[in-house]
Amino acid sequence: MTGLYFRDCTLQVKLREGDVDEFFRHENQSTPPSLATGSQMRQCDQHNLLDCLEGVLTHSHNNSLDVDCKVLDGPAVVHFLGPGTCCTFEDYAKVFLQYVVKELDSVSRIDIVWDIYKSDSLKTVTREKRGCGTRRRVSSSTRIPGNWPAFLRNTENNEELFRFLAQKCAHFYVGTKVIYSTVDDEVVCSSRGTISSAIAPCTHEEADSRIFVHIKDMAQQGHTKVMIRTVDTDVVVIAVAKFLQIGLEELWVAFGTGKNYRHIGIHQIVSRIGQENSQALSFFHAFTGCDTMSFF
Repeated sequence: MTGLYFRDCTLQVKLREGDVDEFFRHENQSTPPSLATGSQMRQCDQHNLLDCLEGVLTHSHNNSLDVDCKVLDGPAVVHFLGPGTCCTFEDYAKVFLQYVVKELDSVSRIDIVWDIYKSDSLKTVTREKRGCGTRRRVSSSTRIPGNWPAFLRNTENNEELFRFLAQKCAHFYVGTKVIYSTVDDEVVCSSRGTISSAIAPCTHEEADSRIFVHIKDMAQQGHTKVMIRTVDTDVVVIAVAKFLQIGLEELWVAFGTGKNYRHIGIHQIVSRIGQENSQALSFFHAFTGCDTMSFF
């Protein structure tokens, strides 16, 4: 509704001695202002929810945790682990593997979970808003593009890069330890690993939720303390909501980068806010502030 039209409507109500308060009780725009700005969904700052959850905790800022296994949010790692001086994707794979091996140093198992891109996904709209980078084939000899963030905004680039890195991890020898990595709806692993039917095949589209399929498998294998590496608030929300169903003693999230890096104790949050609030959190977040819903 334009400003002039709104003014005319208000004048008509007054001229007809109508109830102005009653007039303002009803929506007077084509899209409710509580849910949209103009014709666009209202997008929230997800860190607002994270601040609330972390408000009940005292953070552990130590560089290491005493855990049995780790799960890496693959897309998140690729975003914060830039190529630096790498010339080719083979060079970048070495940098990525160095990071994985460093994370594997203190645990026996590490799982790397990647997104799957579906053409009919609700997430397509969100990705389109971020723009689309130039298409670049991913192979060992292909040169790294100059603009890494723009490269990662292209869905086909991501699909090829994730598969490329997953296969590199599967063929990397890590002795008695094990690396698992998703590839589309399947899972590959290093030589010592055995792939459980509990983790593959899996139709979860996003790493956000698929991470917890792997964590549940870790718990069923007897592991009690797990750490997730991510920079995504959605993962923290799902972790809080699902913690009691997984069966772990401790679940940590290594969150953020640089000076904002910290460890968030999911088990501590659940203990403080209680079972009912914890299990309701994922619905609350989906209804009030995820990527495909309007924030209000």
